[in-house]
Amino acid sequence: MNSNVKQTSKGSFATSIEVTVPPRMTALVTNTSVDLVNKVRAGKRGTGEKAKRVTLADDLLQEGMSKLMNDVKAKVNK
Repeated sequence: MNSNVKQTSKGSFATSIEVTVPPRMTALVTNTSVDLVNKVRAGKRGTGEKAKRVTLADDLLQEGMSKLMNDVKAKVNK
């Protein structure tokens, strides 16, 4: 399975999927550099307008991708 995807499990059954959004994707969405995204994620930058956009985009992408993966999983495994 892709290293950006983590399954949480209960017993022997996978219950939920969490997706780690690649820095390149966040950079593309926010029109910033991958380096800036990595610095914001590491906590080295976080006060400027671009850093706020990166943080917001990361949160929205993470939530949306995880929901999409879980929805697809539910429909495929009916």
